[in-house]
Amino acid sequence: GRFVNLSGTFTISDRDGEIDTSEGLLVDWLLLPAIRMNLNYQHAKTGQDSVSLDSISGYVSWRITKFMSMQLSYSYSRNAAEIKTESHSFSGNLTCRFW
Repeated sequence: GRFVNLSGTFTISDRDGEIDTSEGLLVDWLLLPAIRMNLNYQHAKTGQDSVSLDSISGYVSWRITKFMSMQLSYSYSRNAAEIKTESHSFSGNLTCRFW
């Protein structure tokens, strides 16, 4: 049925006086018995210069029949160092099982 899972993380680490922090949130939702949705967000700051890293990803999975399923995924990441970099990724997967 309709199941929702919420999870959070928070991490602090100290390496030779350089403090790194990371926090995240995960939402997983079983919308219908055949459809699952997932969303994940992560944020981190590293080192003394506080380089910021952000990423978000998610997927939708649909069990079409007993023998066929489909999954669509997306992810985005951003690194805000001296040179800002971003990346996007999108993928789709159709699985058919034959006996």
